[in-house]
Amino acid sequence: MKVLLMSDRRISSRSFNFLYLPFIVVAVAISGGCEFPRRQSSSWPQMNQRMPPAQEEVQIRLEKIPSGVKESPYAGIRVLTRNGSILLLVDTGTSTTLLRESIRPSLKLSKLSKTRIDGSNGDETQSLYSTSSLRVGPLEFTNETVAFLPDDQMDRLTRKSGRGVDGILGATLLSRGEIEFRGPEGELVIRPFDRSKIKADDRSMPLIFIPKTNAYAIPLRTETGQGSRLLLDTGTNVELILDEQRPLARRVMTTRPVGTRNYDSISGSHQVRLFTLPFSINGPGVTFPAGGIVCVDSQGNEPLDGIIGIPLFWRTPRILLNRQAELVTFTDISG
Repeated sequence: MKVLLMSDRRISSRSFNFLYLPFIVVAVAISGGCEFPRRQSSSWPQMNQRMPPAQEEVQIRLEKIPSGVKESPYAGIRVLTRNGSILLLVDTGTSTTLLRESIRPSLKLSKLSKTRIDGSNGDETQSLYSTSSLRVGPLEFTNETVAFLPDDQMDRLTRKSGRGVDGILGATLLSRGEIEFRGPEGELVIRPFDRSKIKADDRSMPLIFIPKTNAYAIPLRTETGQGSRLLLDTGTNVELILDEQRPLARRVMTTRPVGTRNYDSISGSHQVRLFTLPFSINGPGVTFPAGGIVCVDSQGNEPLDGIIGIPLFWRTPRILLNRQAELVTFTDISG
C-alpha cells in the first residue's frame, strides 16, 4: 500500500504488497489553506520532517497478528488514544498510517488534504489528517499523518488476522527515530537519532529512501555480483518475492517453477509462482541461500526488484533502521 502526495494533479501507483495483506492505492491532491497556502507540492520528505523524533528510548512489546500463514504472522503494537488502546499492524511497506473510521472520535485532528482511494468499491474521496493523539508509552506520535477507512474496509484489509486490528502503522514510523526490531524477543525499540547504535562499517548497508512512495529499500547482490534493490515490507508475510518484470526475477525464471500460491488483494486475487532460488542473494548479515523457495509475481510494477517480508524480521536477532543516517544493520543470520 502506498500513499502519494501531490499538489495539483491526481495519480495512482500500483503496490505489490504481497501475500496476503491486501493493497490500497491512495493518491492525494493538496488543497489550499493554512497548511499549504500557495498549493505547493508537499513531498514525503517534507511531510516526514513535520514529525518530531523521539527524545528518549521506548521499548514496545510486539504482538503476533495472524496473516493467513501460520509461521509468518504480522507484527502489531498497542497504541494509546484518549479512549484507550488500539492495535496497529506495523507495515513499513505502507506510506502512511491508516485507521478505522470508528477511531476518529478519540483523536484530535487537523485536516491536511483530500485523498482518492482506489479499491473494490471504486474510487472514494477521503481526507488526510494530522494528529498528535497517538501515544506509545511516553512517546507521542506528534503530527502523525493519518487517513481513515470505513470499518468494513479495514476489516477486509486485515481479514486474515482473525482479530480486531484497528489500523496500520506505516513507514512514517521511521521518522520517529532509529528503529530496532528484536524479532526473537518480540520487541520493537524506538530510540533518538542522536543515540544511534548503527555504525557506518562493513556490517551496515545503505537504507534507500523512495520519496514517491515513502518506503525504504536495501541493496543486495547475488553471488555472481548482480545487484538488486528490495523493499523492506513488514506487511508482507513471505520472506522474499520478486517482480517478474525485473532482471533478477527473469534469471530465477530460467528454472522450472515448483508450485503456485494465492495472492489476495482488495481488488481480487491472483496466483504467484514459486521457484527454487538458483543462486544466493547476499548483503552484510543477511543471506537468501541458493535452493530456497522464492515467489515471483507477474503483476508488480514497482521500480524495485522485489520485497523482503516479515519472516526475516521475526527470525533476525536485531535489525536496525536509521533513516537519518541512511543505514541499516542486520545481525548475522547466515547459516
